[in-house]
Amino acid sequence: MRKILAILFTTFFIFTSSYANEDLKIISRSQWGANESYRYVDSPEWQSIIKKADEAVYVELSEEQKEVARKRAEKTKKMNEILVKDYYDDVKVVDTIYTENGHSLRWPIQKTKSINSIVIHHTYSEYDDSYSGVRSIYKFHTLTRQWGDIGYNFLIGKDGEIFEGRAGGANTVAAHDKWNNRSTIGIALIGNYSVNKVNEKQLKSLQSLTKFLVNKYSIDLNSQESYHKECMGDGCELPLNSFKLDSIIGHRDAGTTTCPGDALYAQIEGIKAELRYGSQLAKINKLKLFKKLDKISELNLLILLEKIEKHLEKNTSNISEKIYLISSIKNHIIEYVKNKELTNSQEGNNETLNIANQLIKVKLSYPSNNKIELTNSDETYNITREGNYLIINGKKEKVFNLKSKKGGYVEILSWNRIPSWDRNMKYNDNKFRGDIILYVKNKQLHVVNRLPMNDYLKGLGEVSNGDNSEKIKTIITSARTYALWYVLKARKFPGEWYDASDDPNVFQKYLGYSLELRSPNVNTLVDETKNKIITYDGKLIKPWYFSQSDGKTLGFEEYCLKNNVTEVCDELKKQYPYLQSVSDNASKGKTRLGHGVGISGLGSSYFASKGWTSEMIIKYYLRGVEVGYQGNEM
Repeated sequence: MRKILAILFTTFFIFTSSYANEDLKIISRSQWGANESYRYVDSPEWQSIIKKADEAVYVELSEEQKEVARKRAEKTKKMNEILVKDYYDDVKVVDTIYTENGHSLRWPIQKTKSINSIVIHHTYSEYDDSYSGVRSIYKFHTLTRQWGDIGYNFLIGKDGEIFEGRAGGANTVAAHDKWNNRSTIGIALIGNYSVNKVNEKQLKSLQSLTKFLVNKYSIDLNSQESYHKECMGDGCELPLNSFKLDSIIGHRDAGTTTCPGDALYAQIEGIKAELRYGSQLAKINKLKLFKKLDKISELNLLILLEKIEKHLEKNTSNISEKIYLISSIKNHIIEYVKNKELTNSQEGNNETLNIANQLIKVKLSYPSNNKIELTNSDETYNITREGNYLIINGKKEKVFNLKSKKGGYVEILSWNRIPSWDRNMKYNDNKFRGDIILYVKNKQLHVVNRLPMNDYLKGLGEVSNGDNSEKIKTIITSARTYALWYVLKARKFPGEWYDASDDPNVFQKYLGYSLELRSPNVNTLVDETKNKIITYDGKLIKPWYFSQSDGKTLGFEEYCLKNNVTEVCDELKKQYPYLQSVSDNASKGKTRLGHGVGISGLGSSYFASKGWTSEMIIKYYLRGVEVGYQGNEM
C-alpha cells in the first residue's frame, strides 16, 4: 500500500541543494561553466564591442528616420511613465549592484521587492548537450544581444537538469519578457516545443522548480497579476496595454510570440492545477476504498474510480478542483496498474460494475464555442469565453456545470446541428442527457457531456434504427465494449478530464438526445442488452468494427502491412489475437469502406437476415471471444 501511495502522491525529484537549506538541486553558474568576464565592461569581449562602435562610420539620418526615432523614444518614455505611475510596486527597483569582483558590470544587477509571477519559455534552439547549450545561449544573450547576461532566471535541460540563469540570486530582474521583466521569473526549457514534445524528465523538473519558486516567493496561485504588452499600430488609445492573468503563464500570454511552443504551452494548465490542488491528493490516501487496489479485477477498477468521483462530488465544493482531482487520481491509478497484473479475488468480486449506469464524459464538438447559450428548462445561461475564463452573468469562472432535470435534458440553444436530410427542421442534435460541463483549457472552451453509458448508447449514431434487431444488438454490444475499454484506462485521451469524443473520426458518432427521440428500436435494444460486453480470455477487449469489406476482412497484421505501420503493430499484435481475417461474402465485389478490421457492418446485416444472433455474428468476426453480461445478470 505504501508503494502505491508513493507512486500516486509523491514528487519524483528530490534534489541535493546547491543553495543553503533548500531541497532542490540547481546547477550553479560556475558548475555549468559561465565565463563571468562576459558581463564586465573591461573584458576583452566588451572592449572589442565598444571599439567597433567607436570606429563605426557615422551616417546622418534622414529627416524621416529622425522622426521615426523621435516617435519611438517618445512612446518608450510614455510606456515607462505608465508603469511607474500605475504599477509602481511591481516595477520599483529596491537594490542595484553596479560592480562585481572589482569590475563594472555592463548591465547592473537590479532587484525588486517581491516576485509575483512565473513566465515559462522555450529556447527554440536545440542542443545535443545541455551544458554547452546554456553556455551558447549565455554568450549570445550577453554579447550578441547585449543584454549583459543570460535572459532567463532558470533553464531546464533535456535530461531535466535545472540550471541557474541570470546572476544575482533572489529577486533579480532578468530579460525574458519585455515590459514584464520586473517582479517576474523566467524559466526556459531548452528545445523547440513548436515541433517537439516535452519529455518526462523536463516536465517533472519544471513541476518541481515551479513548486519550489511558488513556495520560496509566496506566489499566490489564485490571484490575477498585472502584465503589459506594447500596443502596435495607429489605433492605440494608450501605448501600453495592461491586463490581468494567472500568476503562472506562457510567454505568448503576455508577449507577441508563439513561445513556449504548443506542446509546452499545453502543459501549463496542468502544472498550475497540480500546484493548486496537489495538497488535496494527500487526503485521498485516507479513503478506505484504496485498500482494495491490490485485490480488484480489471473491470472492477471502474468501481473504484466511480467511488472516488462520487466522494469528490460530495466532499469538494470547487468544481475546478473536482475536475482536476478526478482526472489526476484516475491517471495516477492507471499509471500504477499499467505494469501490474491485477488479480480476481473474493473481495474484489463481491462488487459488480453496473455498466448501464457507468458515467462517460464526451467532448462535444462545434465550430465556434466562444459564446454559448444553454438551458435545462428551468434556467437559461449566456456564457462567453474570455481568455482562460468563462464570463457568466459578469462573473469570471473556470468551470460551469448545468445538470439536466430528472428524465430531461440540457439544450444548447446557440448550436444549430439540424441534420442535412431534415428539411422540416424537426430535429436539432443540440440536446443532451446528463450534465453539460463547460471549462476553459489553453484558451479553448471545452464542452463535455457527462451521462450514464445507457443514455450515451441511445444517442450513438453507429447503427440505423431500421436495421435488423440482431445487427443492432451486434453494433450496440461492440460500441458499449469499445467505449468501456477506453473509459477504463483513459486510453484515448490521457491527461484530459473527458473520456470520449463525439467525432466519429476520433471516437464514435455521438449525436445525443434528439437521436434517441427518433430511434425507438435502438433504445429498446440498448436496454435489452445493458451490461452486455465482449471479452477475450476473461478480459475486456477493444472490438474493431467498420462499414463493409471487399469480400474478406483484414487481420491485424494485414492491416499493419497495408498501412505501413508494422513497427507499431509488432508491439500491439499480442493485444489483438481475436482480429483475424475471415470471409465476408456479403461484401464480395464491393469496395472496402473503413479500416477493414473486425466486425463488418454489411456482413452483420447479411448474417442477421439469415437468422444469426448477435452473439454468433460477434464470435464469427472476432475469433475466440466471449459475449456475456457483467453485473447482477452475469
